[in-house]
Amino acid sequence: YKKKKKYQHNFDYIKDKLKKKNIALVGNSPQLLRKINKIDSFDIVIRINIIPSKKIHRQIGKKCDLLFLQGSGGTHWLLEKNITKLWLEHKSSHITNYANGNIFHYPLKWEKELTRILKTINPSAGVKSIHFLTKILKNPKITLFGFNHDHGNWYRHNFNRNHEYKKEGKYFEYLVKKYNNIKYSF
Repeated sequence: YKKKKKYQHNFDYIKDKLKKKNIALVGNSPQLLRKINKIDSFDIVIRINIIPSKKIHRQIGKKCDLLFLQGSGGTHWLLEKNITKLWLEHKSSHITNYANGNIFHYPLKWEKELTRILKTINPSAGVKSIHFLTKILKNPKITLFGFNHDHGNWYRHNFNRNHEYKKEGKYFEYLVKKYNNIKYSF
């Protein structure tokens, strides 16, 4: 189960898939369900930790080109879908031995860098996802859906207090100012 894992850090496949594309990065904020979104109209849709159930497709679409996963929030999706995935958590990466589809790994070096930037010990999958995209793409064209930088999400109605969403929100704001092509969808 915990055999030595060979990490996949060659992101050329993902870069080629995302190059010159309009990307929807879909977070898990409850506000996302309050209005109809045109997420499926984007060239590439990246989901974080889950693929939505049919009952909410009307609000948030069903398209999922890439799935970014971290810890218990998305572990079962490793097996269930044959799509390209990025595993965002270094300490539990041994479970990716059982992944279905292409699997890539967020580098430990980047995880440590982001932890230093945020001054926190447990960055969320959402902030790791945007960090990853800005590391591999020069001027990414990303529309952010479902990021309110608050505790809780729409697929779990409990509240995750392990992340510091306000600090993460400031980092997102910094990236939106830095890159002309990253914006929120409100």
